Amino acid sequence: MTPTPKAARDETVDYLIIGAGLAGLTLYRFLDSDSKAIVDAHPARYKLGESLIPEHFRDPALAPLLAKARALPSYSPKCGSMFIGSDSIAAFPLAPDDLGLAMHVRREELERLMIDEWQVPVREERVIDVDVAARVVTTTSRTYRVRRQILDCSGPVRVVARSLGRVQELWRSWASWIYYDIVGVDDARFSRWLRESNVRYARYDPGLGHPLEAVEDPGWRSCDCTVVAQVQRGSFAWQIPLYRRSILSFGVTSRLGPVSLDALHEAGSRLIAPHYEVRPRPLDRSSEYNRFHVGNRFSNRSLDAATLDWILVGDAGFFGEPIYATGTAVAVNQALYVARALNDGGWDEHKLADYTERCGRVIAASTEARRYFFEPSEELSVERQRLFRERGIVGTPFQLTMANNYGRILQGLLNLFDDAGEGRDFGSVFESADSEQQKLTAAFGQWLGAVSPWSVRTAYRTKGGLQVAFTHATKPELTARIAPSAPDARAYRVVGPFALTYRSTRTGDYPLDRSTDALFGELEHRLGVAPAPVLEWMGAEAGS
Repeated sequence: MTPTPKAARDETVDYLIIGAGLAGLTLYRFLDSDSKAIVDAHPARYKLGESLIPEHFRDPALAPLLAKARALPSYSPKCGSMFIGSDSIAAFPLAPDDLGLAMHVRREELERLMIDEWQVPVREERVIDVDVAARVVTTTSRTYRVRRQILDCSGPVRVVARSLGRVQELWRSWASWIYYDIVGVDDARFSRWLRESNVRYARYDPGLGHPLEAVEDPGWRSCDCTVVAQVQRGSFAWQIPLYRRSILSFGVTSRLGPVSLDALHEAGSRLIAPHYEVRPRPLDRSSEYNRFHVGNRFSNRSLDAATLDWILVGDAGFFGEPIYATGTAVAVNQALYVARALNDGGWDEHKLADYTERCGRVIAASTEARRYFFEPSEELSVERQRLFRERGIVGTPFQLTMANNYGRILQGLLNLFDDAGEGRDFGSVFESADSEQQKLTAAFGQWLGAVSPWSVRTAYRTKGGLQVAFTHATKPELTARIAPSAPDARAYRVVGPFALTYRSTRTGDYPLDRSTDALFGELEHRLGVAPAPVLEWMGAEAGS
């Protein structure tokens, strides 16, 4: 950095946190130390990252913020994600237990809430020099001498990594975005558009990729989703509703090159979802919502995640694509991980190695995610389609790719800073899902026993339930669902605490006859005499 005059005074602290974004504020709040400081030149400043997935608030430490976050002016509900391809849509609804944990919200409002609620004494100072070897950080107000670790949460600025010349571009990415006024919202218009167009629509379990029933879940509204639409090969557009669906964040991220304002408007005219009626906002720079924003060549990483002298958290260590909505959740969970590690006896070689390994897996998972997301659907091989269908995943090539990878990408990224994910590499996330499904299929078949002429093709956990696909020599495949019964819930049959339902075929209701009645009768009998295994299978993943 450019040398500057010595700051006004010196201060010695155990920990200095650079950056008061989501990661820095979380780290400060949960770091048990009486000798810490946090600096940021512009706290609670505008940032992109308005879509928060449930894992952002999953940890009980963050849960107390939820009610006040939902009361923020910019809040809009988020009930899932939709990916729109050239000829099909893959929708991923959140489970009912997750609906309260997800939201669309303005980042600066959320960060101001965290500052106020946690009483974080952010010092409005800009870092002007870093001597990493000496652990000395100079700001516009003072010089900090750090006894333990410099904690860099500075986001894409990457104060520490840039001072060391240790920043690497992983791949070329460009993005541009603007905001529209939403002047009308009509979910029925979206439904009409689906009926009148040739676009195929399917809903999938985000965790396993398996198709969900045709009936929409309670709370599901297409206008409350994060929508990602394919602009062209290698280019996608996002749309996120804010301020109770009154302002729409619309942007394009591309691996092809910069996205001009004209290209952005053209993409918006074609791709803004039918449930919105929008009006362009004047680009007079009167607010952040009246500007043309550009972020180019942003997919960068630090070559090191940490040393014994400093630790990088969140985007200060790595930033990939702005379309997954996982970045804020990863950053917050990294911050919690680091705070707890420091609280538990301080930083040492073992914790350094563990953190470095986990951060490496974040980058590996993100790299795989980018490859899967930008993979052109027409390149999906016939063999891969066959493998997907064998696992119960059906749809167009675009839907198959999204259904197979979206939830697993989320699991791969977000389990990395959860003790449950310790020791698992990214590849094992995919392999273990298949292995567990095979084990569950075998166990369910043994539990049910023979029900000729039916056979169990596959069994798998879904959010809060269990789905089983049965094959028959002369009838279509039958997919049954076993889930906890609930008051007023629609079900084909109720057996004590269980509700039994089944999926219609593509052309209408499933053809019930004596054969299917015998199958459901045996399911009822087994649930009555031996419910424990099914409760255990559902409980292992229910609501997770």
